[in-house]
Amino acid sequence: MNLNLRYCEKLVKLPKLWAPNLWDLDLSDCVNLVEIDECFGYLEKLCGWKLSGCIKLQFLPSQLRLKSLFSFFLTGCSRLEKLPDFHEEMECLVGLDLSGSGIREVPSSIEHLTKLDRLILHNCKNLRDLPDSICKLQQLRELRTSTTKLRPTCNSFDSSSEGYEDIIELDLLTKPDYFPALAVLELFETNIVTIPKSISRFPNLRSLSITNCKLLREIQGLPEWVTVNNSQSASGLLNQVIQIIGISPNSVCGSARSTNYFPSESEDGDISMDRQFSNHSPSETEGVEYENQFSKRTIIFGETEMPKWFNHQSVENSIFFWVGRKFPKLAVGIVLGQQGFDGSVYIRF
Repeated sequence: MNLNLRYCEKLVKLPKLWAPNLWDLDLSDCVNLVEIDECFGYLEKLCGWKLSGCIKLQFLPSQLRLKSLFSFFLTGCSRLEKLPDFHEEMECLVGLDLSGSGIREVPSSIEHLTKLDRLILHNCKNLRDLPDSICKLQQLRELRTSTTKLRPTCNSFDSSSEGYEDIIELDLLTKPDYFPALAVLELFETNIVTIPKSISRFPNLRSLSITNCKLLREIQGLPEWVTVNNSQSASGLLNQVIQIIGISPNSVCGSARSTNYFPSESEDGDISMDRQFSNHSPSETEGVEYENQFSKRTIIFGETEMPKWFNHQSVENSIFFWVGRKFPKLAVGIVLGQQGFDGSVYIRF
């Protein structure tokens, strides 16, 4: 049975309802809904539950024991400060979207959501940390969060501290073993200052998005295959990323070389803008050595100008260059302009 009450503006409280066969419940955009009865936490056949846009929602059932729940949406529930506890039988939940909600903490019982694939905590401005039990989410592939702090744990009790416990503050970015399947990580308006070197040990991380993290000053490491998207303009961070890749901005393609530059034999991995100075044509790829052939990093920053150390530049729709027998590490920069870009970019070798 499917119950669709979307846009019911007069609905203030969802009362007790006997619906054992209910499998989909849509309460999206019930803008005056404040409270949901406890019985809705025990619907064993419920697979989908949508509460997105319920901007006045404050009270959910105290515990969710929804054995069949597959997806749960609480997007934009800005007045919802407390989540229910998750029962250990909630092993089917794959997607949990709490973006824009007012939650102050994620319950430690989230560890029972062992099949969770997607956890969205984007723009949760009241959320200060995450429970250490989040490490039980071994199948989590996508995490979008406004905090990387793990809830302080009690390490030891010091009798001389008059009852105060020794608190250790951890960061999930230093715990790559917590998320062996993590492929997408978005950090939104977090207070992070440093992306630690340990992030390079996340085995399956492919996309790292850093949005409005205004305190970020240092990037110590990146995985071999990753897309980094930082909406903040930060040329210093871009230089750090380039150095991590292994390209020094001071030596990229030499220093302001023109098409009159002849690469010597010792510089057969360099780049020239003139085909006649290359020792092979684009079609003659036999014997060419490719360095880190299977590594790929895409870096997107909120810059509006091309960094000056990109020596070979063009304002046209294309740019061509030739290399020697040893294909060097290469940084290709594209500035799309303030008006944005709708189309495709091709880089061919």
